[in-house]
Amino acid sequence: MVRIRQARRLYRRFHAECFWSFDPDYRIESSDIAWFAQQLRKHGGRAAWEAAEKLCRGFVDPRDGADAAPHFGRPGGVVPRVIAT
Repeated sequence: MVRIRQARRLYRRFHAECFWSFDPDYRIESSDIAWFAQQLRKHGGRAAWEAAEKLCRGFVDPRDGADAAPHFGRPGGVVPRVIAT
């Protein structure tokens, strides 16, 4: 429930930047969290990216069982670099 309240707060905060084409009165539900965080990362600036990271810390997407917010650049979430030989 805390995560939903936080997401709704962030939706209002970043509406003009990331969600301008959506209804300003749209209410984020628990099933929207992964999509919402993805949109924050895709359309927002650094503040939106960091907000998405905090929102999804420890969140597991129930649709596929995978971590909805991979923490790239952090231990365990580093994307390997391909080195041509």
